[in-house]
Amino acid sequence: TEAILDEVGLGMPRSRPAALASMLYHRARLAVGGVEMKRPARSSRVRDQLAIAQAISATMAMVDFIRGADFQVRALRLAQVGGDRERYVRALATEGATSGCTDAPPMKKGARLLHRAETQAREIGDPYLEAYVALSWAAAQLAHYRFPEAFANAERADAVFRESCQGVPWELSTTHHILSMCLWNQGRYGELAERAPRWLREARERSDLYGSTTITVSGGWARTLAGNRPDEGMRAIDEAMGEWGQPPFQLQHYMAMQAKTELEIYAGRGGAAYARQERDGPAFKRSLLTTMPTMRFVVHTLRARSAIAFARESRARRRALVDEALREL
Repeated sequence: TEAILDEVGLGMPRSRPAALASMLYHRARLAVGGVEMKRPARSSRVRDQLAIAQAISATMAMVDFIRGADFQVRALRLAQVGGDRERYVRALATEGATSGCTDAPPMKKGARLLHRAETQAREIGDPYLEAYVALSWAAAQLAHYRFPEAFANAERADAVFRESCQGVPWELSTTHHILSMCLWNQGRYGELAERAPRWLREARERSDLYGSTTITVSGGWARTLAGNRPDEGMRAIDEAMGEWGQPPFQLQHYMAMQAKTELEIYAGRGGAAYARQERDGPAFKRSLLTTMPTMRFVVHTLRARSAIAFARESRARRRALVDEALREL
């Protein structure tokens, strides 16, 4: 991948801090110059760079969020001069979702970009683009805990991807990840228990490791909690992450950390939940996923709840653990 990027003149940031700096630089350029399409560049090199940047940003954003966000904002700047309106709309939608995930409420910047992408997708009349924009809305709304809206947009995207599009495994798996998260967070465990196995089966049938792993660790595990089978959920997560086999700390590691902490607390193993937060917390901070307000909030609440759960088991440390929980909240 790095050889291809170097060949077309894009380059891969060597570290997450470097990727964050690159992302902020390109976002600042967009803030000054605007996001409208501009006169197309004559060089075919720009079109090659755009195609590669979009391919990388879409897949990487759901694994290594910071590097994915960097490639996405670069893709939008390339799309402005790439002369391809469909790619431009897709870049607008993805940047809208990415900005929405890092926006503080009420998600003004991301919403502006998504509204612009939605209008242009409707004008073009391409079912794939309209579904992609709906998926992008769902991703941003999920990050802001707007679960009913995110679920409705993801359902709409799922229907169009299935009925009107071909060759969209990443889009389907990402849609199913969002649907599973929405069902879990809304307490719709019966529906999750019915639908998650089908989504997992479909991902495995198309040899989609990203899909099977992400669906399992993001929301699919919650059906075992609802069925009072926490150890089964732990095994499913361990198996999924064993197959994933990527070095930490990626988005999937964050979701697995959250899921296993929830399961340990439910099973009455507060000490294990607390130890997991102590072990994985530093890696989470180094990953720079803290740029997403929702993830910061989730980790603070997980640390507080695991400290309280551990306090019930440890009389000697009870006062200190309660104080720690209060600081996290």
